[in-house]
Amino acid sequence: YSDAFCAKVYLEHFLCEWDTLDHDMGNVAEHLRNNLQVSQRAQEPCVQPFRAFAYPLPHDLFRDITIKIVDQERNRIPAKSLFQLSSERVLEPISRRLRIGYMSSDFGGHTVGSLIRNLLKMHNRHKVGIYGIGMMKGDGTEWNIEMERSTDKFVSIHGMTDDAAAFAVDSCEVHILIDLNGHSKGSRVGVLLRRPAPIITSFLGYPSTSGNLDDSIISDQWVTPPETKDLYTEKMVYLPHSYFVNDHKQLYPRPFKSEVQRKDHGLMDSNVVLGNFGQLYKVEPRLFDVWSNIIRRVSNSTLWLLKFPEEAVKRLDHRAKKKNLEGDKFVMSGLLPIDSHLDIKATADIGLDTVVFNGHTTAADTLWTGLPLICLSGVQMRSRAGASMAYSLGVKTWLVRNLEDYENVAVKLAANRGALRKARAEMERAVTESPFFDTALWAKGFERAWFIMWDTFQSTGERARFHVRAVADDLDKQGTDWEPQGIMIGTTRNPRKVLPGQAQHDPLGASKSSKH
Repeated sequence: YSDAFCAKVYLEHFLCEWDTLDHDMGNVAEHLRNNLQVSQRAQEPCVQPFRAFAYPLPHDLFRDITIKIVDQERNRIPAKSLFQLSSERVLEPISRRLRIGYMSSDFGGHTVGSLIRNLLKMHNRHKVGIYGIGMMKGDGTEWNIEMERSTDKFVSIHGMTDDAAAFAVDSCEVHILIDLNGHSKGSRVGVLLRRPAPIITSFLGYPSTSGNLDDSIISDQWVTPPETKDLYTEKMVYLPHSYFVNDHKQLYPRPFKSEVQRKDHGLMDSNVVLGNFGQLYKVEPRLFDVWSNIIRRVSNSTLWLLKFPEEAVKRLDHRAKKKNLEGDKFVMSGLLPIDSHLDIKATADIGLDTVVFNGHTTAADTLWTGLPLICLSGVQMRSRAGASMAYSLGVKTWLVRNLEDYENVAVKLAANRGALRKARAEMERAVTESPFFDTALWAKGFERAWFIMWDTFQSTGERARFHVRAVADDLDKQGTDWEPQGIMIGTTRNPRKVLPGQAQHDPLGASKSSKH
């Protein structure tokens, strides 16, 4: 019964069916608590962690369910399949380079791929070797091919058993393995549990605890503040700025196209437009009511959302009408084309973030367009991404503490055209002057953290005994002897066949990819 009930709630939540949401979420929490009882040890939880990211579950319950899922998988692994590793995996003798493995299912036209596609090229090859471990078959796009060729060695473990895949990863002899999936789609928990690297760290693709799967988690001082440490099984690796890397400067070069017209998307030129461009399952009824209140309180204003998914639109339309949001006060657009979606979004005036599960890539999109983003910080990492970005940008004015503040701050900004112009000017300065959108500088901070992690491991023999912190001091002066080549500019990711003369990638990584 619990599996069927939780599946029903997931579907209703995804489609914005909110009539019994509070009651249903209470029941989901109760099912999960029961699942943690000793008598249910062999029973899998009715909700997988990644599916529950937007659920308002108790924080310790989410952590404990994640731990149970990992423990169940660990208990299925024969002891002989576990690798016995020590700190004896030394640096390369002459160059003293660290070997870093990026393990992901998303080397290509995926959101995570869009964030790291040039990062792989920007790492200083005088200091580190970059290995790619692909968990899914490549999608054949330009991004996919370029990302694979950006590594010093690319290994595909798609289609391999966990034992074989772990052996293939171990053969790369990386010092630090970066897990970009966690418990998201395409993950290989069984491979990671076999310990194919001395240090395994969680990064970017799964903003939450791995539940004793990974040793550490890439973070910053704002997204996982000290008072939240009990929600994570990992030690923190604090980066100098935001933990959230992005490629927006290269992916969406400014300035944006000025010929984009609001009227082409059902928006009035005279209205103040407040928009959220994320998936609708992240919207909760109380937040939608706050958004409705903002529009009612500000004359000539519009709430702008995307039809994502299309099946949820009728329900939101119905709720909007009950809140007297009709005509130009509530506009929903279809999904926007990747090559122009930021040009279109830049025509809005104010961004509105979701709460339980913040926007991540969509929040970075909004900020890159120069829109001020109203954001309420929660407790979990996934509900503090907006705070991390705001602090890195140096724009904390629109961070709020509760839904009442959220509404009032948005109303105050939207109702005053002078304040709005000032906010846009402040955002423009932040976008161009802050470190948040500087991918090359971000890469240097990540590299600094890697060496601290490895040095700590070698000196203590323990993978995750301490939190570690990489500082920003003189970061811009680091790695001046390295100039990345072949940086990808723009959004094109058309399918492309491997050209004559380009090396095919050996599934076991026996041959080295051709380089630029």
